[in-house]
Amino acid sequence: MSENPNNPQPQFNQDPQFSQQMPQYGQQAPYGAPVQTPEQQAQAKKAMTLSIVSLVSGLVSFFVLGYILGAVAIVTGRLAMNNPELKNRGMAIAGTILGVVNIILLVALRILVKS
Repeated sequence: MSENPNNPQPQFNQDPQFSQQMPQYGQQAPYGAPVQTPEQQAQAKKAMTLSIVSLVSGLVSFFVLGYILGAVAIVTGRLAMNNPELKNRGMAIAGTILGVVNIILLVALRILVKS
């Protein structure tokens, strides 16, 4: 059997689709792969923490300390969304929306109760 140089066959137990594997722990990433600096990792962790605080305080604000936790949800959600290192903004957006909805409902309820 002659081998065709234009169509190389994969070696035994080697899938051609997965021949480029990710580096193991402690190994260098392949060329061209984005690597975060420790500062970027710290900023991403801070932004993720802010988005979690926003979501939790937005949910809890419906039951306890409505105005205060609603404002906390809005502020921490906006701070998290302004951070460029945050990849997934879903929790920050949800927390901000919950805080806004809670404050609007509390103001509307206060207006309805007074009249």
